[in-house]
Amino acid sequence: MVASLLVKDGILYLAEFHPFTWVFGEDDLSVVTDYFHDPEGSRFDDPGTYADLEAETRHNVTREWNYPISDVIGAVLGAGLRLELFNEHDYTLFPRWPQLEVDRDALEAGDIYRPPAGFPRLPLIYSLRARRD
Repeated sequence: MVASLLVKDGILYLAEFHPFTWVFGEDDLSVVTDYFHDPEGSRFDDPGTYADLEAETRHNVTREWNYPISDVIGAVLGAGLRLELFNEHDYTLFPRWPQLEVDRDALEAGDIYRPPAGFPRLPLIYSLRARRD
């Protein structure tokens, strides 16, 4: 779909939560689910949103499907786009685990969360740029 919307030399830039993070539990780094795509996905019923965890919301049932990086890159390449850039980042815009801390040096860009000193660094976000030839 995205490739069909791009003009020649048009660019897709995608920044997304890293799928690796979703294998871990809500409170710690215990492995609780598969990394690879589950056609059933996950279903949960939680109020709030990732943008405002305290927001009062209704209709809170969410369905999510996790796609490994290889599926995303495969879809980009399969659509005829040329991958120009791929990066993994050790920060996130969402307090995924209670151990993450706000990076006080990056506040001008909004809340950026990083693991505390001594905590294992993991890929928390990835980004890619692809171009339609």
